[in-house]
Amino acid sequence: MNLFAYLAANWPRILDLTLHHIELSLYAVAFALAIGVPLGILCYVVRPIAAVVLKAVSIIYTVPTLAMFGLM
Repeated sequence: MNLFAYLAANWPRILDLTLHHIELSLYAVAFALAIGVPLGILCYVVRPIAAVVLKAVSIIYTVPTLAMFGLM
């Protein structure tokens, strides 16, 4: 089966999965913004908290992505 025949035969399913993927991505971005923007404002206003948050984020950033999936 070639690619075009597969796409033609499964077009509704591919479209449904694509829309579902976009929906999940938008949820993740909204969640990150809901946490990140207030935390960023808090760090700007209260400087001692900024150091703590920066150290915590640096530790999280060093954990590889695949290991993070295991932790979640």
